[in-house]
Amino acid sequence: MPNPLVTGFVDPAIAQLRRLDLMRWPGKLPEAGVRFERHLCAGPVCFDTRRRLADGDCPVVFWDHEWVDTTKEVQPMFSNCRKMFERLSFVAATDFSFISHGDDEDSSLLPQKRELLARFLSLDPDGAAGVAREYWTCWGVIEGG
Repeated sequence: MPNPLVTGFVDPAIAQLRRLDLMRWPGKLPEAGVRFERHLCAGPVCFDTRRRLADGDCPVVFWDHEWVDTTKEVQPMFSNCRKMFERLSFVAATDFSFISHGDDEDSSLLPQKRELLARFLSLDPDGAAGVAREYWTCWGVIEGG
């Protein structure tokens, strides 16, 4: 059975990207890299259409310009689009950013940030907490990421 998120968002988004000739990051991502966000500091965020799931959804990856021509050039972010929207809704519902923590920030916020980041990760065990854990934990909230 098709996932309503896929039929209502992913497939129309892919069709629109094809119409606008925005399917790929020039010279870097194959047909598999369907770019839909180009403002991530590392590089564009993409649907990985090479690995569509049974319901039509697909993993979400990003192209990292700092790892060009290495095995880390295209890295996972979420196990699928549905999980991405659930996680981003979770982030939007919080009062502050819990994904990162800098040395100049109040250290008393760390326990709450760690709790929220752990909840964020637990909601996508195969993506954000699995293959993409390194990405989500490298921003100073969890020691040793």
